[in-house]
Amino acid sequence: MSAEVEAYDEAGHPHYFDQDVWDALARLGLTADVDGRHTFDSKEVDLQKFPQLAVCDFCHDRPVTWDVECATFESRLVDYTSIGGWAACEPCGQAILERDIRTLQRRVLAFCRRQTEALERRHAAHTPWAIRSIAQLDMLAQFWQHYKGIHRYDPRPK
Repeated sequence: MSAEVEAYDEAGHPHYFDQDVWDALARLGLTADVDGRHTFDSKEVDLQKFPQLAVCDFCHDRPVTWDVECATFESRLVDYTSIGGWAACEPCGQAILERDIRTLQRRVLAFCRRQTEALERRHAAHTPWAIRSIAQLDMLAQFWQHYKGIHRYDPRPK
């Protein structure tokens, strides 16, 4: 098993890559080391070409196995617009399929906690856990209001 690399996207969100995947991104010029930490440009990553890089929009786990149809909506609490569909890993997709709101909330909050702890480890300015968790739960409530359906993820080019 290869080592795991912690890297941050352009928004400062942590992502975790197997060393071989990180090395492949580096060969493509999509990575950098900034102030002693790994970064990558997620907007330049073609998920059709690298489906293994897609992360669950709910808990940030890999691999993505579900496409979740959702109408575009604006967050009520933070400056963020959710545009169209979401991606889900197997556990989050199953929770959505079964409308298991509590399980999905637990998975979202677990990611939110990991993200907050990662920011604290590097002493970065961040939104406190209590506020972040409220915003995430509100976003999830809005997701359910705009949810349209779910189907298996197809990584083949369209």
